[in-house]
Parts: sequence; C-alpha cells; structure tokens
Amino acid sequence: MNVTPGQVRAARERARAESATRHLEFREGVATALPFPDETFDKVVALESAFHFSARDQFFAQAFRVLRPGGLLVTADVIPFEVEEKDSADARKVQSPAFRSRAGIVYRTVLRRGLRDGEKLKSELAKIDYVVAVARKKA
Repeated sequence: MNVTPGQVRAARERARAESATRHLEFREGVATALPFPDETFDKVVALESAFHFSARDQFFAQAFRVLRPGGLLVTADVIPFEVEEKDSADARKVQSPAFRSRAGIVYRTVLRRGLRDGEKLKSELAKIDYVVAVARKKA
C-alpha cells in the first residue's frame, strides 16, 4: 500500500522483473484507511512510512483491525525528534548526507548478513536512530 502512484508502478515493475508477482500485490491507497476487511492479514509491516502519517493512531487502529488474531504488526522507522525549527541541529541530522551514508552502510550490512535475529537486527538499526517495534494482536 502506497499513496504515491509512481512508487506503486516501480514496485510492480520490480516484482515482474524478479518473477515475484505471484506472491506480491501492490496497491495505491492510504494506510490510515485500509481498504481490507477485518482480520485479513497475518502480518502488517510499515517500513519507513509511519514517520509520514499525520494521524499515526489511525494507522495503528487500521493495522490492528486488518490483523488476524495472533497476527504481527512490525514497524521500522527513524523516530523524529521534537523539532521546533526546521533549521535545528536535530532536523539537519536526519537530512544530512552523513546520516544517509551511515543508513546505507547499515542497510547493506543487514542485507549482506541476512540478519534474521530480531535483537541483532534492532541493534544494527539503532546505529542509525532506527526503532523497530513489534506488536502481536491478542489471539
């Protein structure tokens, strides 16, 4: 689910190129109003997206609504600082090339090592001020 049509198109093209269309479906839409019935999915993943939701509580409500009992919600994102001014040091940090470069190094490390251990993955992502949160819906 992505609100940007170009990103949905790019995802579909990549899935076709990698012969993954049988297992994946990409849709345009907003995560704060998911167009799926209750208890549809075993997992909901929000990667680098919750940061952008102006109404995060609506996203979390929607995510838990579409999860089956026992399902997992996993989010990974940079946690924004309380920034009063866009030109503050904190705001510049997450926009800086150094931060982006460090993020790229961590991503490559995660991919190269194929990290499956949740705690090790959280530790690697914490190096770039990432927070990984996992919640399970009650069965």
